[in-house]
Order: sequence, then C-alpha cells, then structure tokens
Amino acid sequence: MGQEIFFQTGAERTAELQMKNGIWKIRGIRQAEAEEIRKSTAGSMAAYEALFLARSVTDPNLKSQAVQKAAGAVGEVQTMERLLLAGEYEKLRQAVEEINA
Repeated sequence: MGQEIFFQTGAERTAELQMKNGIWKIRGIRQAEAEEIRKSTAGSMAAYEALFLARSVTDPNLKSQAVQKAAGAVGEVQTMERLLLAGEYEKLRQAVEEINA
C-alpha cells in the first residue's frame, strides 16, 4: 500500500499513514461499532462510509473542538474532509478497508 505501517496488539489493529499535514493514525473497527455507525446513518451508504472512515482515525482527534476550529469545520466527518486532499481521502479509504479486512 505504500508508506502505511500496520501494527497488531492483541485484538487491536492500528496503522499510520503519511499525509501532507503529518502522520494520521487509524484503527480497526469492530463489527458491533460498525453496526452502530450503520444505524446512526439511517441507511445512507455515503454517510456510513464517511463516518466509518472518521471513526477509524485516532490521530488527529477529529472530535477535538480545537482541531475542528482549526479546520473551520463542525463534526468529525466535515473535519476529516477539510483536512485531506482528494487523493489522501482515497488513501485513507484504502487503508481503512485493508485494516478491517
């Protein structure tokens, strides 16, 4: 996949991705959490995928008010979308797919 570094500690899978604005850290999502995300997005596949990606990111903390303010965004999905270039968003999507496989 490139410059991603995957780790596995017990049941927790994590990875680091080099983005233009620094290293982003991601984690695997358990099935129970994926179902919660699915329910919260009311069946919208686009909303599900975006929230799934955002919830996979552990650093930067997309829920942080400071990070949201710096990005000029409200909410973790909008913050993620404002911080990433289009190619980086795709890189994140691919890494999240791989870590959850």
